[in-house]
Formats: sequence, C-alpha cells, structure tokens
Amino acid sequence: MKANVIITTFFSAFLCLLSCESRIDIGDDGLGEMLYMNAQLSTADSVHTVYLALSTQNGLHFLDKARVTCFINGVPAAVTDSVSRIKYLANSYNMGTSSQSLSVFCFKTSFKMGDDVRLRAEYGSLCCEAEVTVPQIPAVRKASLNLNRTDCRWDISVVIDDQKGVDNYYRLVCLDSATDSELLIDNTDEPLLYSRPRIYDILGLGSEKSYYDNRLNIFCDTSFKDGSCSLNVSTMQRSSYQSIDKMNVRVEGLSKEAYSYLCVCQYLDTIERMVSLTDATIPCNVKGGMGFVSVNTAFDSVFDTAGASW
Repeated sequence: MKANVIITTFFSAFLCLLSCESRIDIGDDGLGEMLYMNAQLSTADSVHTVYLALSTQNGLHFLDKARVTCFINGVPAAVTDSVSRIKYLANSYNMGTSSQSLSVFCFKTSFKMGDDVRLRAEYGSLCCEAEVTVPQIPAVRKASLNLNRTDCRWDISVVIDDQKGVDNYYRLVCLDSATDSELLIDNTDEPLLYSRPRIYDILGLGSEKSYYDNRLNIFCDTSFKDGSCSLNVSTMQRSSYQSIDKMNVRVEGLSKEAYSYLCVCQYLDTIERMVSLTDATIPCNVKGGMGFVSVNTAFDSVFDTAGASW
C-alpha cells in the first residue's frame, strides 16, 4: 500500500485548525468532542486508508474502536471496524513525526472517474461524513524517462493535454513501483512548478523552506487552459535510485478543493508563514466533525529502469 507522504502536513494542518477557534463554530460549551477524519484516496490504489481521531479541548486521542463505511454512488461499497496504530508519518519535506493519536482504518474497493464517494465514520454517539466526486483522469499525451549519467539522476518529461471547458488541477508524482513510495523530485528548472522569487536569494533566504518551492509538485491550468503543457523535472541526485527496477511517473487529477488544501498544507511549514501576520484558512469538508477527504485520479507511466548503465 502506498506510503502517504502528505499525511504529516494534513496532521499539521489540523493542529493549526484546532488553534484557530475563531474559525470553528464551538458553541457556548467550548470545543467539545468531535471526530477528526482525514483521507487522501486514489483511483490507483486497491487498499485505501482513513485516519481518525477523537478531538477534544486537550487535543487528539486514539480511537480503540470505531467504524468507517465507504459509499459509492449511494451504495455501501466497504465497511471496516479494524483499527491499528501508525508508528511513523513521513512527510513531503523528508522529515517525519510520530503520532499515537491517529487511528488507522483500511478498506478495499475501487473508484472511477465521476463516482460520488462518501465516507462515514462512527464512534459511539459521534458521527461525521465527507462526500466528494472523483475528478477527471489527466490526459497525458506523452511521458518519458531518460538517464542523465552526468548528473547521476533520471530526467522526466511529461506532456499533458488540458481537459477543455473546465478548470483543471494536477499533481506530479514519481514512485518506486516496487514499494509505491514517492521519490523526491527536483523541480527547480520547471517554472510551472517552481516560482521562488529571486529576492529570496538576495536576502539570504535560499535555504529556507518556501511555499514557492512547491515540494508537492501541484499545479493548475491557468497558464495553458484548454491547451497543453510540457513538464521537465528530474529525480534528486541519489545513488539509491540506481537500485530501482521500475519507476512510475504519475500525473494525478485533483479537485479544486483538494488543490486548495494541498496549497495550505505546503504553506504551513514555510518561511512565508513565519513572517506573515495572516493565517491561512484551512479547507474542511467533513460534516459533523473536522478534517479533509479527497479522491484523486491517476495516470501512470511505468518505466523499466533495471540494468541501467550508470
């Protein structure tokens, strides 16, 4: 099952949300108890993971029993009450944090473009739900992977034809097909993904995490609407990539809400947030609780990298 590299930023976003009580309708009795539910589902996965916790004024608490039900187009597709703990949360910045507060629920089903997906979580008298529609699959015209021996990396090129008549949101991901783990991407030469202002280097902020670094490699079609775009990136220079037998270049289709959520997640751990006097508004689509649920579509291009001559 794919190791979700965004869960830590989801978790951090929720903690920030808890600290901003003015954005939450808490009533006269304080925050009270409610369920926190977060999940980033994908059409590429057969096993899906949902993270739950009980939210109180004292923070998040592990749920030793609960039930998660997935409905597809109004019909129950999967239900689980099997819970486990997560020991380590890897994030997109190559750091991690451990948390024993999140309960992990997994279920098997498949999603397709246009499906209406609803997740319901139940714990005692508490219940929360989130409902989303699976977005369109990205129209990838061409994807290529070339070995760059000089820089000891893989160069990646992807051409996408934009879906016409609608706003489109995307994410570029590179995976080790054997483990489904994400590989770090160097996007500094791709202006569609990387837009760090030159003033940052002048002010000596070049080593700081910047929102404009776009570590999650998300983008929208504003600059090529109803047309096409060509992305050119590379894997980071790491000798461990030499042992990968198959590499998957994935283009994900996101909903507008999922794109906005990932934008905020990236912002929370950056120099911009530290120097800004304005807090970010964190999207929440969980009714009866807090959190965020999305389903992304995926177009995969798998390349055989075994035996590459470095």
